Amino acid sequence: MLKLILADNQAIFRAGIAKVLAVEDEMRIVAQAQTAEQMFMALDKFRAAVLVIAGGFHSDFNSVLSAANKNKTRVVVLADTGESAQRYMAAGSHGVVYRNVTSPALVDCVRKVARGENWVQDMAVPSELTENDMVGLRVRDRLTAKELRIVALIVQGYKNRKLPRNSAQPSRSLRITCATSMTRSVCQTGLSLPCSRFITGS
Repeated sequence: MLKLILADNQAIFRAGIAKVLAVEDEMRIVAQAQTAEQMFMALDKFRAAVLVIAGGFHSDFNSVLSAANKNKTRVVVLADTGESAQRYMAAGSHGVVYRNVTSPALVDCVRKVARGENWVQDMAVPSELTENDMVGLRVRDRLTAKELRIVALIVQGYKNRKLPRNSAQPSRSLRITCATSMTRSVCQTGLSLPCSRFITGS
């Protein structure tokens, strides 16, 4: 069983990666960190096979590599479009993927890195993937931090009656916030079905 740690302060991306990797029989997400403290604690506690970490998650990347190496955890960097993969590989990362990575490529990367190989995403991606990535970035930029947290919970499968305890927001206010943000932008990303179920209360 491959134990994995995800570290990304963008909740909706982290939830999406977790959903992709969790369906693989040999992979288990043991921790999802949204702060550096949570990540370092998870590295020491779980001794995971692979850490998938956003490139800008921690200002001192060498300290991340040091903590990972101490626990025999290999590192895959989730880089933003335009960042240099070579920069991370030269620093000691074992793999680099970008936020437009396909699900099969992400799984392949994690598997190969866990086996001791290095893996870097081929940036010669089809134009439609790049266009979809830009749409996603535009949608993300239109949402507030609160709206992104709500969307991340919905992506993970929470229904409206369970959301307030996770968001610390009253049910009626939460429904209005979600409906507003979904109508403005999130439905453009293909989340229209969860959106309609949330708004109708199903």
